[in-house]
Amino acid sequence: QQQTTHIHIYTHTLSLQLFLTFVILHKNDQRGGGNGNGNGNGGFGALMPLLLMLFIFSVVTSFMSEPERNFSLTRTRDFMVKRTTNTNPSVEYYVGNDFSSRYDSVSGNIGRELQQIEKRVINAKIRHLDNLCQYEMQKQRSAIVRGRYNGVSKSEALKNNPAPSCDLLRKLRVATFVRAK
Repeated sequence: QQQTTHIHIYTHTLSLQLFLTFVILHKNDQRGGGNGNGNGNGGFGALMPLLLMLFIFSVVTSFMSEPERNFSLTRTRDFMVKRTTNTNPSVEYYVGNDFSSRYDSVSGNIGRELQQIEKRVINAKIRHLDNLCQYEMQKQRSAIVRGRYNGVSKSEALKNNPAPSCDLLRKLRVATFVRAK
């Protein structure tokens, strides 16, 4: 929520700066000071539609809100209660103190909203693991290349540079694919 506020403040500040720049330069152009020829159609006149569009875009986006963030993959000050998804393999995530009262049903069944949140948790975990996997695979490729010059076999280089995120990512993607059918 605090990060969103900073983005909105920055967007409003940028919009105001663009608008004031537009007004000052436009007045300068009308007086003939824009390009020195006095015709009032200086170089800034061509930028006017672009600046106007940027201003409108920044105003519109400042009123759009992000979807409510109700979980985190890591423990933070706002998300301290540990939960796991009702999937196999399960995914750990953290929620706020009021999460259970808002999303868990009285009968203990998983409600529709909770299922949607768990889908978002799994998708976020897949994206996170995908990034880690890319890093681990790059490390493995580098180790194989270094190994060629140092006399280390490919299998030895791979053994010394495991890719646990890739393994977990494969399991999670298979489980997600099976559930989607």
